[in-house]
Amino acid sequence: MYSFWKCLSGSAPFRNRFSAVHPDGTMKWNLTGNPGETFGSSGAVGSDGTVYVASSRDVCVEIGCAGGLDSTSRVYALRPDGTRQWQFSSNGSASCCGCNFYTSSSPIIGSNGIIYVGSYEGNLHAISSSGSPLWSFAAGGPICSSPSIDLDGTIYIGSNDGSLYAIR
Repeated sequence: MYSFWKCLSGSAPFRNRFSAVHPDGTMKWNLTGNPGETFGSSGAVGSDGTVYVASSRDVCVEIGCAGGLDSTSRVYALRPDGTRQWQFSSNGSASCCGCNFYTSSSPIIGSNGIIYVGSYEGNLHAISSSGSPLWSFAAGGPICSSPSIDLDGTIYIGSNDGSLYAIR
C-alpha cells in the first residue's frame, strides 16, 4: 500500500521525476521523464494497482511565447512496482498561457476503467486501460485543469478559453 504519491518539483533536476513513497517516507520508485518533461499533477491509482500519471513538455516557439507553444502531453501507466505498462502521447500547438506551466491535468479513472485527461493542446482524451485512444474532445483552449465525473458519467472539464465543458 502507498501512503501518497509525490511529484518532486522545484529545482530543474527534479521536475521530470514522479515518485512513489513508502508509508515510512522512504522512496519506493521514481519515474524519470524525458529532458524537458514535467510531472506537475497527481497520479490516479486503478483498482488493479496501476498508477496513471500525466506529464507535459512545452517549448516556446517565440521569445515571450508570442507564437505559442509546441507541446507534448503524455500519460504513463505504471505497475505497482514502477515498471512501465504503456505510454500515450499527444502532440500539438497551444496558445500560451505562460511559458512555465509545470502543472498538467491529472488523469481520472471512470467507473468503466477509462482514463480521462486534458492536454495543453486543448483536448480531453479518453484512453482505454490498455493504452488505446478511444476518443478526444477539442475544447477552445488549453486544458490545464483536471476533469471530474459525476454519478451519471458526465465529464466536466475547464479550459483556458474561459469555458466549462460537460461531455457525455
